[in-house]
Amino acid sequence: MRARQRKLDTERCVESRFSRKAIFAACLIPVFFFFVPLTLAPVWALRSETSVGTPPLFAILLIGMPTVLAPFLTTILGFMAVTDIRRSNGQLTGLGLALVDAAFFPILSLNVLICGACWFGLKSTGAPDATREMLVLVVAVMLALWNALAGWWLWKQLQIR
Repeated sequence: MRARQRKLDTERCVESRFSRKAIFAACLIPVFFFFVPLTLAPVWALRSETSVGTPPLFAILLIGMPTVLAPFLTTILGFMAVTDIRRSNGQLTGLGLALVDAAFFPILSLNVLICGACWFGLKSTGAPDATREMLVLVVAVMLALWNALAGWWLWKQLQIR
């Protein structure tokens, strides 16, 4: 009886694998950061006085497509991976990676919105540059602490259920 139980345990360990959705979603995060400068380059070129001409619209759309799709795909695949891992009875692993995939872009976009609002809010009041930079730095540190607490809370919520 014990030999059979050991055999079942080893089979279960062998069949356990990392979630492919979580891995694919994690690979999309660097894709986003690679394509953001390529997408914004034509905008920066148009703002400079030395721009030769505008690139074709289809090239901008082709390069901009991964920039737009990566955050949505990463978040959706992350949530799907979390659900799959929790329902797999130990056959799938990678819950931490799936959680990072699901939460990375929503938290990043919230942080960018808060820092941008602080920056432009202080700029509109006419605050000196040094004051503006110091306050945005304080906000960034507070956001880093909030992100750590939010990540810890999300992890605990996944472990409870």
